[in-house]
Amino acid sequence: MVAWEMMRDNPGIRMVDIRSDEDVTPEHGRLKNAIEVAQQRLHGGLSRLMPYKTTTLVVLGRDGATGHLACETLRKRGFQWVVFVSGGAAEWFASGLPPESPDPSAKPAAR
Repeated sequence: MVAWEMMRDNPGIRMVDIRSDEDVTPEHGRLKNAIEVAQQRLHGGLSRLMPYKTTTLVVLGRDGATGHLACETLRKRGFQWVVFVSGGAAEWFASGLPPESPDPSAKPAAR
């Protein structure tokens, strides 16, 4: 998955998990190292994201549509580099990716 590869190769890229508590299931749990700001609280939670305004953010929603809407909200607030996981949490977990985003303090992966 492109989002995982981006974050693995560039540990400074942060993931923002916008799923509500109701969207998180035992099969699709919270991702360690992700910044959690539920989509319903995105406007009020922007202060938590401001340190990342000039960096790339990967948005994980319940599905691609919620991720897309969150990216649009962030772009309107001046975040320039936001992308979303097109299939949302279901695609992330179905792809066999780990239940965490890469550690933001890690060094970039060697190529």
